[in-house]
Amino acid sequence: MLSSLVNKKILLRHRRIWIRPEASDSIQFQGEYSHDVKQYVSDWLFEKKPLIGRSRNQFDTKNCEFIPVGLMTYHPDGTKCRVSLLINSNFVLKIEDPLLLSEAMNVLPLNLYLTVNNFFDQFSNLPIIVRVYGSIMWSYEGNISRLNPNSDIDLLIQVTNSCDVDALADRLLKFSQLSKIFLDGEFEFKNGVFVSWRELTSGAKDLLAKTDSGPKLVTRNSVIEIAHT
Repeated sequence: MLSSLVNKKILLRHRRIWIRPEASDSIQFQGEYSHDVKQYVSDWLFEKKPLIGRSRNQFDTKNCEFIPVGLMTYHPDGTKCRVSLLINSNFVLKIEDPLLLSEAMNVLPLNLYLTVNNFFDQFSNLPIIVRVYGSIMWSYEGNISRLNPNSDIDLLIQVTNSCDVDALADRLLKFSQLSKIFLDGEFEFKNGVFVSWRELTSGAKDLLAKTDSGPKLVTRNSVIEIAHT
C-alpha cells in the first residue's frame, strides 16, 4: 500500500481510510489528549471504522510514509473532541471516496431529510457529485446519530465537468437561506484543491484553498478556470 500511496499521489483529504485494528498502538497522536479520547480512538479502530484524511500541517512530519488523519470523538457528557493523528501507510487496508450525501439519508432528522430531498430536486441536473463530511458522516460511520434539527450540513461538492462555480455558490447560499438550514462546505476541484463555496460568494480576489500538503492562497480566477476545464 505504501508504494501506491507515495507513487500515485492518491488524494487523501476527506477520504475515508481504514487501517488494521491491530495497528492502533502504532498511531501517533498530534497533541495532548485525555485517556478517554485515546480509548475512544482505540475502540473506533477495533470496530473497523474509518479515519478521515486531513491536510498536513506544520506540526506533522514531512515523512510521506505517515498519513495525516482525523477523528471526531463523542463522549457521554456531551463533549466532543477533534483528534489529529498520523498513521503509517503500511497499515492502511483501504481508501474510499468521501461519503455520498444520498447514502447518508437514513441518519438525518426529519427536517434535514426533507431539506436534502429538496436539494436534490433543485441541483441534480448540475455537473457535480455531492458528498458530505462532518457530523452527518460521523453519524453514518459510527452507526449512531450525532445530529439534531439544528445541525449544519457540510457539503463536499466535486465539480466534474465545466461548471459555473460562481453561480453554483450563489445558488447554494440562497438555498441555505430559504431552507433555514445552515449549509456549509467546500468545492473540490480536479487538481486536489478545496475551496469554501461560501468564500466564493464573498467576491474576494484571493481565496484560502486547502490541499493535502496544507493551506495556500489561490486567485479567484484560477479557481474559475479550473472549474471550466
